[in-house]
Amino acid sequence: MALLLFTVFLLTAAWVVSLGAPAQVRGLDEPPPLDFSRSFAWLGMKDGFNDARIQLESRCLVIDTQRGTSEEFFLGATCMGENTYGADGDLTKVPTYDFSPIFSKDEYRVIRLFSNGTGKSLVSLQGSEDTVRFQIVKGEKPEVLREPRDIVRATIEGHPIIGRVEITYRGGALRAIIDYPVKTMNTCVKKGIFQVDTGPVLYPDLESPPRRTMEAFEKAFVICRTFETAELVLLKPTYILEGVKDAAKVEGLDRWKPSLLVNHYSAVKKISGRNTFMAIR
Repeated sequence: MALLLFTVFLLTAAWVVSLGAPAQVRGLDEPPPLDFSRSFAWLGMKDGFNDARIQLESRCLVIDTQRGTSEEFFLGATCMGENTYGADGDLTKVPTYDFSPIFSKDEYRVIRLFSNGTGKSLVSLQGSEDTVRFQIVKGEKPEVLREPRDIVRATIEGHPIIGRVEITYRGGALRAIIDYPVKTMNTCVKKGIFQVDTGPVLYPDLESPPRRTMEAFEKAFVICRTFETAELVLLKPTYILEGVKDAAKVEGLDRWKPSLLVNHYSAVKKISGRNTFMAIR
């Protein structure tokens, strides 16, 4: 009996320790990846009017190496501008817009993207009746894919793959670790090569950081085929025709400028950083 109780004690202690210990990822010295397919943010509105579950599409960890601090941010899935539980029967706002939320533990930001304009709002959760809570699932048994042929193999075998790009700013004073699920992966089995083209992801412009880190984020697609470089395609106001750009500068036409622009993934930013790819088993 004493031996049985001692064995139960050891198993219980090991279970408790495992809950408190960070998951170990083979070949990684950073936080383990998420299982984005099962990770969500819940946005609760005041008075219990609505509680929206929003799937997470990207995570960005911003690290201040000088202060030894870090902040974690999440990009939620885009939805349309809607009349939630509207009494008039019309479910969609007209004109409608893309509704893209960015979350942290202290605040959230909403980007309302119209065809030719953007509205942004930043909400602090301190003292707010709105609430944000997270359902985060870590990726099980992640394996770092160290060679292009490993990436091709994992893709063909049907394993979910998580991409991670690490960027440094201001001489290493700031680091950003951006995680995302690889939704589109090009492969060539014959040559053993790959090319990622997927998004959206969270990209922080931290070279001249704003007063609040939350305000630095842009949406982007990431394209890469090596472990050292990537191209980010940023969402920006874009002239509908290249020739229109010069016309908009003509005196007297300034008032027409909003009509000559659309929001589009058009600005390409080439970066040097570390790309990591992980298969979730």
